[in-house]
Amino acid sequence: MESGDKHPVRQSTTRRMVLGSALALAPASLLAACGGGATSTAAQPAQLRSGVTLTYLAWGAATADTDKAFAATRFPELQPGIKVDLTGMDGNEAFDAKVVSMIAGGTPPDVIQVGGRNFGLYASKNMALDLETYAKRDKESLDAFLPVTVEFSKWQNKLYAYPNDFNCLAIYTNVELFESAGVPLPPTEWKAASWNWQQFVEAGLRLTRRDSSPGRYALASLPTGVTNIAPWLWANGADFLSKDGTKVMLDQAPAVEALQYLQDLRQKHRFVPDASETGGIAGNDVFLNGMSALLIAGAAYTATAHRRIQNFRWNATVFPSSRAGRFSSTGGTQGSSWMIPASSANKNEAWAFTRFLSGDEMQQRITSSGLIGARKSAHAAARQLNAGQPPANWGLFLDGEPFTRAVPSVPQWVEFDRTFNAEVTKVLAGQAAPREAGARLKELLEPVLRPAG
Repeated sequence: MESGDKHPVRQSTTRRMVLGSALALAPASLLAACGGGATSTAAQPAQLRSGVTLTYLAWGAATADTDKAFAATRFPELQPGIKVDLTGMDGNEAFDAKVVSMIAGGTPPDVIQVGGRNFGLYASKNMALDLETYAKRDKESLDAFLPVTVEFSKWQNKLYAYPNDFNCLAIYTNVELFESAGVPLPPTEWKAASWNWQQFVEAGLRLTRRDSSPGRYALASLPTGVTNIAPWLWANGADFLSKDGTKVMLDQAPAVEALQYLQDLRQKHRFVPDASETGGIAGNDVFLNGMSALLIAGAAYTATAHRRIQNFRWNATVFPSSRAGRFSSTGGTQGSSWMIPASSANKNEAWAFTRFLSGDEMQQRITSSGLIGARKSAHAAARQLNAGQPPANWGLFLDGEPFTRAVPSVPQWVEFDRTFNAEVTKVLAGQAAPREAGARLKELLEPVLRPAG
């Protein structure tokens, strides 16, 4: 499974008030440069019809996700005569099945939350509306968003979704375990010259203490999903697919070397504990209980860390670099966008609602909830909102955007990720050689690059 909270628990009203105050003090020039204030981004296309009810499908329970429930009530206040019917579901295969069934049955939803895990499914079947023509018509500038969020909202270079949030991966650190082991703290900047793969191993060897009671370990876990493995592959000059997206490249030497490195972290260096060594504690809980020095997770995981970590100081660092540099990842199970089905009977109204969802008011609101809005205008306030609480270098998550790539969207992404996860799990468990696994992944995954029948 992927690591990190995709939907953090909502924060208090005080956080929203702080964010609102910070944005009120932000220079008008900043807001203008980032796509305008709430008025301009909420400006609606002409000739919206009255009496329309929009069907809005989003991830999470409709009653619990206050941001989405707020959007469903707030938009009709701005556009009297239009209602929004919100349905919340877990963002999994049941969600996809419902969407496909509704479209096939002639009753498509009007606005859908999508991510890398299901975006390719809809776009490859021509189910998604091309939003670039709407954005150009209404003079919406894509420059208002983080570039990588626009990237993962495109399919074959066409904009079939509108950015909502950004969640890049980084590595959380237990500062006290570093200090007690006498290991220098890793860098907190993506441009740092130090902290390469070799230095990562050297630090991990000193941080891992199986002979202590309780044991201490370098890594809480090594998640094996596509989004989590991507930074290691890219750092070594490897990639999942060829440039034209038709061939799997995981059998090539850079990918095999990266898989070997990860296998060594687990098997040779034994940086990750077995559940038998931790009293049954596993995964992220190893870090949260102070038993590991490092945890791979996304920006949204800070909400969980704030709730759960009480007994040690923590921070965040960047991924180690290799021959091709240093990278983070988004897309897949990290980040989301809004899509309008091509068969929607309410395209203009759905587009107006989509603009609202990705506009300043909602972007500020989701940022106060612990996510990172895709729109740049919320980011100055987000830095202020997170100042004075761990991680001390929270800005690392925003600063990582130039180093962040989106994992590929493919028509059968769920199957792609499931197969990749299963084979890489065998590699890390020492049950498969990296070279053999790379060849097998190529054989198994290339058929998944085509749309399902």
